[in-house]
Amino acid sequence: MISWFYQSNIILYEKNVFYLLLLFFIFTACNRDDLQNNPSNIEVAQKDPLTAKEINAKINETIKTKGRFSWKESSDHFVWSAIFQGNKIASIGFGSSFDRSLTPDNKAIEEEILKLIEQYEGKKERILLSSDQYLNQIDVAIEKQETVIALRRLTNIRYIEPADYRYFENERKFNGAAKSSSSSSGCGFESTALNASDYTTVAPNAKAPWSFTKHNIINAWSYSTGAGVTIGVIDSGVSPEQSLLGSSFNNGLSSGRTISKNGVYVDSIWPWSSGFDEFQ
Repeated sequence: MISWFYQSNIILYEKNVFYLLLLFFIFTACNRDDLQNNPSNIEVAQKDPLTAKEINAKINETIKTKGRFSWKESSDHFVWSAIFQGNKIASIGFGSSFDRSLTPDNKAIEEEILKLIEQYEGKKERILLSSDQYLNQIDVAIEKQETVIALRRLTNIRYIEPADYRYFENERKFNGAAKSSSSSSGCGFESTALNASDYTTVAPNAKAPWSFTKHNIINAWSYSTGAGVTIGVIDSGVSPEQSLLGSSFNNGLSSGRTISKNGVYVDSIWPWSSGFDEFQ
């Protein structure tokens, strides 16, 4: 009899705990939905965006102290400031994978993101700028800091970053020349001499990098000079000060070669923007 009484109390207690936990999860879920669906629930501490000069200074300081910089580790206000100063364009990666083919509900996630942006921005026009066909990535127009905060709280978003913030362009503007640790690779804007240990000079006075000797490439010239062959190099940019990909491109055994640099991009998101070739 006593045993039955205790068992009944235990069952009743477990039921009460279960209902309390159920109510707790329902309450927290509702609060989370309310937070995402009600822009007035998000408080903004800093309402004015940082200037481009302040953003660059913060990036430089972070790299100096930590050795690296990450938008993901930056504050909501900092990320929004860079988006705001970068023509108000943000790049968003979503889903558990970068590959759309590995994410069956990629369209549903994208629509959820766009719906949230529309709600926080208070408009439906000109939100989605581009949607990648193969990657879980979209470019969107964002003006409000509240939108960035809400998006960064979504579990389906891997990252949200400024898509058009021009760090190096701002460095040139503020400091006279862009700072780049990779200038010797040809990607920076400084003119840096090649290290003598990185190349050898072969007849007739042509520079061959150490890797050519390592892989016996120089001996291949006795079989073919590569005459009449067109090579296309797709890169993020070549420094105008890199003479080996400019005025010195045609020298030594490389005589008879020509080089052409082409790059077409759109200067802004607005309808009246123009696409133009940067190098011609």
